[in-house]
Amino acid sequence: MATVYVYILPVHGEDWLKLGMSNDPLRRAREFSSRYYEAFDLDRAVLVETDGRADAAALERELRRNLRVHRAPMPLTIRSEAGGHTEWLRGAYPALLDACRDSPTATAVHHPARAWFARAQWEQRALLDGWARGLMREYLLDPDESTPADLPAPLRAQLQDAVDAYHAFGLRIDDQLPAGLAAWYAGLPGLPAEPE
Repeated sequence: MATVYVYILPVHGEDWLKLGMSNDPLRRAREFSSRYYEAFDLDRAVLVETDGRADAAALERELRRNLRVHRAPMPLTIRSEAGGHTEWLRGAYPALLDACRDSPTATAVHHPARAWFARAQWEQRALLDGWARGLMREYLLDPDESTPADLPAPLRAQLQDAVDAYHAFGLRIDDQLPAGLAAWYAGLPGLPAEPE
């Protein structure tokens, strides 16, 4: 049976959170924000593993049952095209955390979920080179040449957000990028020091 997660993603610096379920919480978090590692407080985030969609749906319904008073609108910082407009809550974190820890359907509870997200991000590093090459070719750039400093803004944002995700977790991925792109990224101002 496939693992399905019930997730609690608190908005960083706010009392808002997103409650939902997904078989791929990393993909789901990225749908809400390309900089999910900054948008959400992963040190407070919770992932509850269950043995399938039915168990996850039942747990999510149970968690929502007494939270009507906590319903909130989607934060403006979250992509509206990601959907899930009705699954935002305010002031519900303590109650949800206790309920997740006590859930009889949970096969594992990841709290804080930062380590889970770091591991999931790391497991996708092998896809980064092909993704970056394809994206650069869409803009008619040769990924094997030096990357120009004045990349089109949408391309620059996509590349930087994706690479910043690894650095946010202290993960080195220089060997997973085309050489020109790795050099371009290393030359960006204001980057954190390379992890050891």
